Amino acid sequence: QNMFTYIKGELMIKFTEVIERRGGAFASNNPSSFQIREVYINPEHIVLVREEQHYNNISDASLNGKSFSRLVVNRGSTTYETTVVGTPNEIYESINSRRTLLKG
Repeated sequence: QNMFTYIKGELMIKFTEVIERRGGAFASNNPSSFQIREVYINPEHIVLVREEQHYNNISDASLNGKSFSRLVVNRGSTTYETTVVGTPNEIYESINSRRTLLKG
């Protein structure tokens, strides 16, 4: 599912990021919509992976039935949180397979 690549000499993992677009000032009357995009993250900077249940009932056909994880990424003095497609175990396996590739 995830792919490795080098960007500016850093090994990166490609994830599918989920972005929620809220309905505006009257969010209860305007349901959220969702957008997906590719994002590359340096696995050395991922400090936390947890299951994200907020998106489990997405009606968007492209995301229906998928599992989601919240990633916390270290950005030096701050952190960045994002939601990606995949279970915490799948994310862990992606990161761990990268380490296996480096050792092998």
